[in-house]
Amino acid sequence: MLLAGCGSLGDVLGTGNTGNNYPTTTQSTDIQGTVTNVDTNARRIDLNVNSNNGNPGNQYTSSVYYDNRTQFSFQNRSVNPVDIRRGDQIDVRAYNNGNNRYVADTVYILGSATTSTYPGTYPSGTYPSGQTIAIQGTVNYVDASAQRIDVTSAYVTGLRTNGSQGTYSVYYGSQTPVYYQGQTYSPSSLERGDQIDVRAVDNGNGRYMADSITVTRNIRGQ
Repeated sequence: MLLAGCGSLGDVLGTGNTGNNYPTTTQSTDIQGTVTNVDTNARRIDLNVNSNNGNPGNQYTSSVYYDNRTQFSFQNRSVNPVDIRRGDQIDVRAYNNGNNRYVADTVYILGSATTSTYPGTYPSGTYPSGQTIAIQGTVNYVDASAQRIDVTSAYVTGLRTNGSQGTYSVYYGSQTPVYYQGQTYSPSSLERGDQIDVRAVDNGNGRYMADSITVTRNIRGQ
């Protein structure tokens, strides 16, 4: 991954200001589940987990914390944690901060178990009507002209081929964020060999548009 974007190189390499609560280890986990409680004072989200790193299993309760660096997104737009409600379905990429706490790097809102609409404070007022998928894999090719990323997948959820490997093409827009170690970059910064976690929505034309991209391993090792 080319380290050019909204973040500074010093921050990516760990020499910048990372904040007192930002994770300092590289251990990460991808959690999907249902929100049971949001404590905005403690900056904590409690949820019933139904999938951990793409592996479904027995449900259990867990807590994930967030800070000023945590990115909350819905349909490729930033939202506020105060709008998350009990019953919402979320996908969280979190890092162990070394104090037995997982701090969320990104929180992607998948849908609601209780209602089809969000409060008026949400960007569009409704959840996505298209199919949502998650792709975890390795970048095979980036076509900046076509705004397309080809990914050799290790795991896919949301498609009929759940859990299967293969190559998938995901498109992105000018506002699609790429998150890496608390900083935001452009999709054009991605390189062949980068390992990524993509949240995408079917745009109805047989294309999957990336809502957010998280780099889980930089091929350059930085």
